[in-house]
Amino acid sequence: MNLAYSNVTPLRPDKAADRPEATGKGFALLHRKIMELPFYRTDSDAVHLWIHFILSANHAPGPVSTEFGELLCRRGEFITGRHTLAQETGIDPNRIKYLLLKFEKLGMISKESNKKFSKILVTKYDDYQQKVVPTDCHQSANANPHTARAGGEVVPTDCHQSATNNITSNTNVLDSSQRIFPPAVQQDKTQRPEAAIQSPKGDKWGTADDLKAAEWMFDVVKLIEPSARKPAFAGWANDIRLMREKDGRDHRDMCSLFRWASQDSFWCGNVLCPAKLREKWSQLAIKRDKAKSGTGGKQTLDFSNTDWAEGLQL
Repeated sequence: MNLAYSNVTPLRPDKAADRPEATGKGFALLHRKIMELPFYRTDSDAVHLWIHFILSANHAPGPVSTEFGELLCRRGEFITGRHTLAQETGIDPNRIKYLLLKFEKLGMISKESNKKFSKILVTKYDDYQQKVVPTDCHQSANANPHTARAGGEVVPTDCHQSATNNITSNTNVLDSSQRIFPPAVQQDKTQRPEAAIQSPKGDKWGTADDLKAAEWMFDVVKLIEPSARKPAFAGWANDIRLMREKDGRDHRDMCSLFRWASQDSFWCGNVLCPAKLREKWSQLAIKRDKAKSGTGGKQTLDFSNTDWAEGLQL
C-alpha cells in the first residue's frame, strides 16, 4: 500500500489550457516499504532525508538544467550537494555527510561526486516508485478530471498525468501542508546537530564516533555469541558518550578495555555492553593492569612477618 505526498498547486479551470507539460513534479508516491527501514523508529533525520531523496529523484531519465548546463540523469537519480540538502531539509551539513555514508553502507544509494556537485542514485527506486498506475486510479481520474475539493479548489488534469508517471497501489493523497511526522512527536524530541543517532524521545544519543565505537563493540560481542540480538544502538552510543563526557575516557581506551574483557575467561560473559563496561571499569582496569605487570605470579605477602615494624616506638 502506498502513500502519496502532494505538492500540486491548485489551478483555476480557466487556466487549464495554459497548463505546462507534466515534469514529474506533481506529486511523488511513497510506498509503505519505507516503514521497514532499519532506522525508521530510531532516527527521524535519516527518515526525513530518505523521503527527501524519493521526492527529489527523477521519475524518468532525461536532462536536468543546472547552473553548469544540462546534465543527464537516470531514473531515480538527482543532482545536489551536501549544503544544498542541508538548506532544503534543515538538517545539519555534518549530519547530512554522516547519513550519506550510512545510506551508501546500507546499499540504499550510490553517489558520484566532484568539487561542484554530487549525483545521487536511489538504487532501488522502483521499490518506492513503480511505473504502473492501478486501473481504478486511471479510471477515476478519467471520470473526474476536475473533482471539486473543499473550499472550491479544483484538482488539475496534470494531477492525473503526473499520477500516470508515478507508481502507486493506493490513491491516498496527503496535502502538502500535512507533515510526515506528527507535530507533537517533533516537539518532544530534542534535536542535536552533533548527534549521529538518538532515541525517539531524544534522551539517549551519541556522535558518529560514539556510534562507530558501539558498532565495533557489538562486532566483538558477536564473536563471543554469534546469535546475539542487535541492540538499541542509541542506548549503546549514549553510554559511550557518557563515559567520554562524564568519566573522561576516550574511544581507544574504551575499545581496548572492552576487547580485553572479551578475552578474559570470567569477564567475557559479564561485560557485553557499554553500560556494563562503564559499571565495572575500575575492576576491569585493575585486573588487566595486574595481568600486564605480572603481579599475579609474585610472592604473596607474609602477614606473620614483622620486619616492617623495625624502628617503630612501641
